[in-house]
Amino acid sequence: MMYFLTSVAAIAGFLFGYDEGVIAIALPSLAERADDLPLLIEHFLGAVATRLKREPKRLSAGAYRALCDHEWRGNVRELEHALEQAVALASGSEIEVDDLPTSLRGGRRDEDGERPGSFREAKQRVIERFERRVIGEALEHHHGNVSKAADELGMYRQHLQLKLAEYAIDPATFRR
Repeated sequence: MMYFLTSVAAIAGFLFGYDEGVIAIALPSLAERADDLPLLIEHFLGAVATRLKREPKRLSAGAYRALCDHEWRGNVRELEHALEQAVALASGSEIEVDDLPTSLRGGRRDEDGERPGSFREAKQRVIERFERRVIGEALEHHHGNVSKAADELGMYRQHLQLKLAEYAIDPATFRR
């Protein structure tokens, strides 16, 4: 159980004339309140999407299972932060297991010894999503013309062609 301490003055204020004291409020951990998890997940998905000014996202079955199977030692705030990361990193309308923090998908490490959910990997995923979106928008704006899209993006045509190959983007799909 977690104990929160608060000042009586903060609760009752000066209205009742109490001297400041301390009240202990016992709250069971989220692990002990597994029945609350679906409602909390739904609430935080909506609240986080609103706060980040994003469309609400759904959880894939695997992501939902990972959230329900986790021990939640950090209580409700840990759940909120996990969902905030997932909403921020999810590229589609559905949150996948890979969008969740590493602690929720197991502690495996990559060849560099870093966790796959490390800052380095998260940053790389954000950059890749950004590049895909910006390149796609430029190609759409210029009807698949790679040279004009490269000019708009401020990059060499050859560099854009490398990015197109890297992300398997076909400029022909943007031609009208």
